[in-house]
Order: sequence, then C-alpha cells, then structure tokens
Amino acid sequence: METKEQEQKQMMKTTGMVALMGDLLCDTKKQKNDWKKRMLKAGIPDLDIPDDWDELSEDEKEKRLNKVISLARGGEDGQRSDA
Repeated sequence: METKEQEQKQMMKTTGMVALMGDLLCDTKKQKNDWKKRMLKAGIPDLDIPDDWDELSEDEKEKRLNKVISLARGGEDGQRSDA
C-alpha cells in the first residue's frame, strides 16, 4: 500500500510524463509549450505561472517548462530525468 507521499510523487512523475508528450504530439514550439503548460496546470493545480508569462520568448518558456517537468519527474538539476 502506497503512502500519501508516494502517491504524490507518482502523480508528479505522471504529470511530467504527460507534459512531455507535447514534444511528440505538437508541431511548433508554441504548441508544445502551450501543451506542457496546460498539462502541468492540470496535474499541479497550485502551480504558479508568472504574470509576465505571455511576454516571455518561446525559448524561455520552453526552458522553464522543461525545468518544472524535470523536477516533477524527480530530477534536481533541470535536466530531463529518464529514470
């Protein structure tokens, strides 16, 4: 039987994996970033998106989203964790 903490960690990993699917399902960087943001917000309801999000470049959005995804999947350094 999983503990509450284990369930939360698994949910975070699952959210990260679903968010990464945007790289496969979407064509443009904007579409990929939009997908990742939507999936992260759905799986992490209290995720705080900065007020100036829409003013950031797509490259900066991608960098930030990928860091959140890495952390959600158990990484610590902002790099994708394949474990």
